[in-house]
Amino acid sequence: MNLWIFEANYKTHQECLARNLFGSNRLWPLQVRRGDICFLYNYSEQKIYGVWLADSNGAHDIEPDAWEGQYRYQAKVQNAGSTVQGIPKANVWSLICQPDSPYVLNKLWGDRAHNLVQFFAHIKHEGVVFGLEFDSIEKDYRDRFPAKWTTSDGHRVRSKSEMIIDDHLYKTGRAHAYEPVIFCGNKKLIPDFLVKNKKEDDVCIEYWGMLDDDTYRRRMDWKKGLYTSNFIRCVDVTDEDLRSPDLFLEEKLRKQGV
Repeated sequence: MNLWIFEANYKTHQECLARNLFGSNRLWPLQVRRGDICFLYNYSEQKIYGVWLADSNGAHDIEPDAWEGQYRYQAKVQNAGSTVQGIPKANVWSLICQPDSPYVLNKLWGDRAHNLVQFFAHIKHEGVVFGLEFDSIEKDYRDRFPAKWTTSDGHRVRSKSEMIIDDHLYKTGRAHAYEPVIFCGNKKLIPDFLVKNKKEDDVCIEYWGMLDDDTYRRRMDWKKGLYTSNFIRCVDVTDEDLRSPDLFLEEKLRKQGV
């Protein structure tokens, strides 16, 4: 499965939605296959919208009259969830653009694709995984704690406490990814949540819960070591903070400028 980013502007965006049709004047949509994940980047607004699934293979002139015949390499799409969410380009710049380039990539795969999906809540099953490999610590954690809690914005999370955190981020309008991938040298760090502070720096959020479980504590110590050695900002959340998220969790987020 691939992930594709189509483009639109203030004139063509609504027609894309009305027709459930995305298009381009270049040939690359011919590679789209039914079931692939699709996003729509509105370059007039500098926002990326999602999530859709391709409802057809890409083809030439599926609807020849669309956009006055300007974008003739097309794919039909269908919503992957009940709503469409828009996120500022700045929040996902490193995922959808090449370094030092303002231009959005039309095809993503691997970790970039996985991380972009995690910023959007409409894929209802856990892990639309694009060749993502977990080390033994992360694999064991996923096997023991499956994602069976559904948050207000549709993320599938692994505990009621994570659901409370996700719902607070959603309620307060903070764009967030659940379990994205961060590279620390040759290691993959997978925080519980990733948000941006006011300077557009990454800030991770970790909920530490089952401290009486030896395996859980080993994973916690391993992750904390990566945060410290790689100078990554992290908000540590405990059960005490979740007694009143609007007070205690909110205070910790604001201290990090989130």
